[in-house]
Amino acid sequence: MTQATDSEIREIRDLILGMDKKIDGLDKRLEVFQARTDEQFKSIDQRLSTLENRVAAQDSRLWTFVSALVLALIGLLAKLAFFPKL
Repeated sequence: MTQATDSEIREIRDLILGMDKKIDGLDKRLEVFQARTDEQFKSIDQRLSTLENRVAAQDSRLWTFVSALVLALIGLLAKLAFFPKL
């Protein structure tokens, strides 16, 4: 079994430290990408919430319109039934 010299050990140590710095850099980049993704999800969530509110408002308007038509039809039928000569 061969023994490692001090220069070889220093070289290996320097390589390990270099790899550690690269890994730290990658870790920071991953954190940035994760933050961006989280913000994009929040933005999409807000857009969906806005769309849900718009759909609810349109649904409310539709039912108001349908109710008005039904009441007008009932009024017309009542007029024809109770006052046929007018």
